[in-house]
Amino acid sequence: MSELPRKGLAAAWVGEGWPTLSAGLVRAVKYVLIRANTLSEHQEGPVAAMIEVDYVMAQRLLRLVERCRLIKDRDPDFVRMEFWESVTWIDFSSMPDEFEEAILERSEVITLSTAPELTPADTRMDCERLSVNVSGVNWTGYIKHADNTTVETEEVSFDFLRGLYTDLEQLSHETTEKP
Repeated sequence: MSELPRKGLAAAWVGEGWPTLSAGLVRAVKYVLIRANTLSEHQEGPVAAMIEVDYVMAQRLLRLVERCRLIKDRDPDFVRMEFWESVTWIDFSSMPDEFEEAILERSEVITLSTAPELTPADTRMDCERLSVNVSGVNWTGYIKHADNTTVETEEVSFDFLRGLYTDLEQLSHETTEKP
């Protein structure tokens, strides 16, 4: 089991730019677009979800997956942990063509350095959850007033999260060293 650095970073920020974290690091951000599937043949729903991931969130997601692995080692019947957590759901009407083609035909997950111009789906969601298991994370929710129609993202793998964490850690350190 790999050990992640424990740096006690915390940031609460909304807006543009590079605000400084309390530990002297700068908040580097990546935007992750994840393919989503509606689990109903009679109801259309969002086709993707977007999450804004910084160093702290990437570290948190990795630690949750590692915790699941520890639990699974002790209890073979363990399946997953779930947390109430929202994402931005996206539908076809607001997705630029290049993302639509990429997310539907080539890749489950796309990482972007800048926030894309996307409008959240008009679909109202309920009971949104982050689901964590031994191999990665995904988000699920129900379409409101649609007889419990579930929408879930593809899984974001542990390896993908580790790469994202490494990139964000490097960006955070590089940006603080600039004059």
